[in-house]
Amino acid sequence: MLKQLQQEFSGSLNQTDTSLESRLANIALSAEDSIQIYQNNYVLSLSEALSASYPTVQKLVGEEYFKFVAKNFILQHGHNQGDLNLFGLGFNQFLQQQDALSTLPYLADIALLDWQIEQTAGQPLTNQLFTVEVLQSIPAEQLGDAVLHLAPHQSLLASQYPVFSIYQMVQANQVEAIELDEQDFVLFTKQANFEVQLEQISPLSYAFLSHCQQLRPLGELPQHCLAELETLLGESIQLQRLSHFSFASEIGESNDATL
Repeated sequence: MLKQLQQEFSGSLNQTDTSLESRLANIALSAEDSIQIYQNNYVLSLSEALSASYPTVQKLVGEEYFKFVAKNFILQHGHNQGDLNLFGLGFNQFLQQQDALSTLPYLADIALLDWQIEQTAGQPLTNQLFTVEVLQSIPAEQLGDAVLHLAPHQSLLASQYPVFSIYQMVQANQVEAIELDEQDFVLFTKQANFEVQLEQISPLSYAFLSHCQQLRPLGELPQHCLAELETLLGESIQLQRLSHFSFASEIGESNDATL
């Protein structure tokens, strides 16, 4: 009985099920008014969650339009998980489908950037670092099988648009002319104060770090990365971008970076 009532209530919030209205018919408020109150609160709470997750998007489209598109997203997709931190995934794809936003072709990638900031902020910090000493501990004959792990409090984003420059412009409340045909590669790093730092990195660094993030062995690196491997390793170690290594043949068993 309780499960059925919960299902009816969830359906009514998404405006897909009206059977709960009959159960509220004998309450002082009409069934329609009662459901409307819950629907309004439901949409409001999820709209606030989207606003918190996508602040840059909201600044670019304006608060009123953001509320409008957020409500449509909520009514179409709903939310069936208890953790609001998980709500909003796929909002970038929804924005791409809005004809009114066709003049902002980069907006979906800005939404991805906002989402990546929030997700990175929720990752644990680690003191485990891949150092020169750890690198030297890997037998030369096994180097090609070694998988280097991107630090868990870091993540990556590649875009065909200059999303880093657009993000900085929005943060500074400035309007500048930007060439939209410039690609961007961004590294996100959670700081000790729980803020997330964004850093523009080179295409080469992105290719290497993305390879590590995908847990692929060094022996499968693209040729242009292999040609610069010493430089890439030195940069990644110096900037503390890697946490540890494992071997592709035993990927489930990572090696402690303090070896």
